[in-house]
Amino acid sequence: MMNWLRNAWQGQAKALPTFLLLAVLPWIVAMVIGSKLGFANLFAFGYELNPAISIPLGVLEFSFMFFGLICYWRSAFNCSRRWYGYVGRAVVGIRLFELLSRLLLVVVLLYALFPSFYLAEASQLVDTILNQI
Repeated sequence: MMNWLRNAWQGQAKALPTFLLLAVLPWIVAMVIGSKLGFANLFAFGYELNPAISIPLGVLEFSFMFFGLICYWRSAFNCSRRWYGYVGRAVVGIRLFELLSRLLLVVVLLYALFPSFYLAEASQLVDTILNQI
């Protein structure tokens, strides 16, 4: 299993098993766990739960999906037809856009809930950068 994961990370694994095991399976597992806990998706709607549960689950889901998409991107052309690789990379691009838009949603929600925290952090960062110049 570890050899296969290493091969998938290096782009040497077959495209179909990589897609099914590393891109589709984590999404299905997240949907099943999310439906058991009472919401549709761990990462997008995790704020409905206690933050002690939803934040680690969301980070775990995001990291597994991101890892799977990177592995599939690298392995996309290890298939019988060249155009399958292009279709696969288009799917990865769409999924990455979706994951990054969800991450942006979480950041916007956190900013809406705690605006003074982000403003204080930003002003400290600007002061630090200006002091170093």
